[in-house]
Amino acid sequence: MGIFTRFRDPNVIFGILGVASLIVAILAWRFPVIPSSQVLSINVPAYLYFAGFGIVVCSAVAWIAFSRQINHVVRRAPDFSDALTDNTNGYNWTEIIQPDGSCVFRSNGYHITTLDLNYRFYKGLSREIVLIYYFYIRTDGIFGFEKGEERRIPVQHRVLERLPNNNVNKGLNQQNRLKVRALGHVIDLYVNEQFLARIDDSPNPHLRGYMGFASGPNPSEVIFSNLKVWKIN
Repeated sequence: MGIFTRFRDPNVIFGILGVASLIVAILAWRFPVIPSSQVLSINVPAYLYFAGFGIVVCSAVAWIAFSRQINHVVRRAPDFSDALTDNTNGYNWTEIIQPDGSCVFRSNGYHITTLDLNYRFYKGLSREIVLIYYFYIRTDGIFGFEKGEERRIPVQHRVLERLPNNNVNKGLNQQNRLKVRALGHVIDLYVNEQFLARIDDSPNPHLRGYMGFASGPNPSEVIFSNLKVWKIN
């Protein structure tokens, strides 16, 4: 019964197909008994078809396995969570009201307001050394990912990715769900459950740090809520 259950697993099925295709490709190359096919007036050996199919299937298996790993992680209880409606969980989020902006809790989330064009609020950053990744979306549908290594605030960033994407809900008063998967120097970005980009920040990734929120640089108010963090084993 367990064997048949495994054969219903897509990873197992595609894996068997991929391996079988590669084996057939090797046999077709070693013993070319299958005639070549004519495609666009070019004689293509049959083993190339099998090899190409095997590569495609193996790539599909890798993507399915990656997606299943993400789903497996987020199905269990998060290692860290905060609704961000108050400061009673002991995480000491910044609460401040100043002429150039504010960070305050309300019933629907953590409100960060920026009024000064040259100021951004951050929580959890050491003022002696600032090492951060900054994942953001804009009201025009552009998402970005930047790396900060400055020793002063506001931080100057090195852009690692900045592109428009139709999965970002554009305009004011829109809700967007951001997700980040970080494993070593590889970082995957998502918005509204849709994959955006993969960032490879080798050879010097930031492997430790703080978590924070920001708004700006234009005068704006952003509401953050329902923060969840899972540790990937």
